[in-house]
Amino acid sequence: MYQYWLYRSVNNFNDFQIHEIVYHPDSTHTDADSIQPGNLYAYTLVAVDSAGNRSQFSDSVAVGLPKIELQLNDILNNETTYIPLNSFLYDPDHATSELNLTVSNQNNVYIQISNGNLLVTPDPYNYAGIAGFDLEVSDPMGFWDTSNILFVILQSSPSSIDPINNKLPDDYEFFQNYPNPFNPTTWIQFAVPRLSDVEIAIFNILGEKIDILFNSQVNPGYYGFSFNAAHLSSGTYFLILKAGKTTLVKKILLTK
Repeated sequence: MYQYWLYRSVNNFNDFQIHEIVYHPDSTHTDADSIQPGNLYAYTLVAVDSAGNRSQFSDSVAVGLPKIELQLNDILNNETTYIPLNSFLYDPDHATSELNLTVSNQNNVYIQISNGNLLVTPDPYNYAGIAGFDLEVSDPMGFWDTSNILFVILQSSPSSIDPINNKLPDDYEFFQNYPNPFNPTTWIQFAVPRLSDVEIAIFNILGEKIDILFNSQVNPGYYGFSFNAAHLSSGTYFLILKAGKTTLVKKILLTK
């Protein structure tokens, strides 16, 4: 054989165009011509001898490349954002469940992959500002795509006056979270009798501060907010409320 004529078609099997001529004895070719993630590339070839006689077209083969199409404009702090993997991962010849997704260079954010979702949690939990991380997806054939995800975490309002009780408290109060044990969301409620700077932080059993869940000045009243602990491991933790000279502690149990 004298030559191999390689034909290529992009995203279909009906528009094959001659792509490369490979001269015998070479029998390999690397296609680096305008390759784009998310496309399906189909190939077929014919063999041509020194007299110009051509073989029939070979059976066609196709290769798809995975693609990341995730764009985050902004999310809120003090909560975890759930993003389905199949909403931003695409591969023409593989299901989302067959793709391998890895995360690196997490900046002011904690990323988990669970039950077909990408979980995006501010780190620390009450952080507001610019955040980002890198994603890499690969398919079983080793083809891959990468993306740098940058976005803004906006300040939410984690507290609101508890509508169940409109009375003003006589003293500082820190109620047991509900439910407890919980997975992964629980309700935290407290009360202040006067204008106060309130900080509520979460500690592990070693006494290490993990995060500040609430830090704000509040007027007299009953307040509550929802805490999502999707970014934490199962175990026992302590919530510590500090307001003026008052310190109150609650033990909580996260079970996953």
